[in-house]
Amino acid sequence: ERAVQNENRPADQVMLDDARKPVEVLSFFGLEPGMRVLDIASGGGYYTIILSNLVGEGGGSVVAHNSERSWQNLEPTLGPLYEELGNVEVLIGGRGDLGLEENSYDAVMLVLIYHHMFYAEDDGEVLPAEHKTAFENIYAALKPGGVLAVIEHTAAVGSSRAEASSWHRVTEAMAIADFTDAGFVFEGNAEIHVNPDDDLQNYWREAGLSRKTTRLVHKYRKPVE
Repeated sequence: ERAVQNENRPADQVMLDDARKPVEVLSFFGLEPGMRVLDIASGGGYYTIILSNLVGEGGGSVVAHNSERSWQNLEPTLGPLYEELGNVEVLIGGRGDLGLEENSYDAVMLVLIYHHMFYAEDDGEVLPAEHKTAFENIYAALKPGGVLAVIEHTAAVGSSRAEASSWHRVTEAMAIADFTDAGFVFEGNAEIHVNPDDDLQNYWREAGLSRKTTRLVHKYRKPVE
């Protein structure tokens, strides 16, 4: 709550809190002061800034990943803010291979980006090889016992990868299969983002459901070997 209420957060991001419920989300994932967290495809920095406040209380840090093209647009605004926060490092690169150091993160955030990774027409109904490797690299980058936090728009049970991709969504079964295949242990889904008016079979932007979708909130863990 202190991290979310910090006055260093941009006003336009604070306005998203009612929809995103960051206190409930980060509490479910068990993120704590002192951790080192990687925020993949961090975009405008919504979670990066909250995490900076949260983990920074114990000397922790956040690595905010973005593509080169995205960062060119975001840097004028976010660069000075991240510098002021003092515990945010920017990582630029594609999602396929980020060159992550092994056993170096306590947690990795994968928020509303997995739906761009789980399907490619040429690969059919299996996880594309590029992103299979990416998930394996994330697994290696986490410390034993580390958490992978996945938030994504939910697709109807039984949807194919092609169908779900056309709606910019994923099914729970796909997520569990893809991440457990990479070695993670599934620890549960928090029903934090549930909208009974979302039929889970629509492209939410076209359906007027932006920020109002039912979303899976999956917690995975790298086993302690």
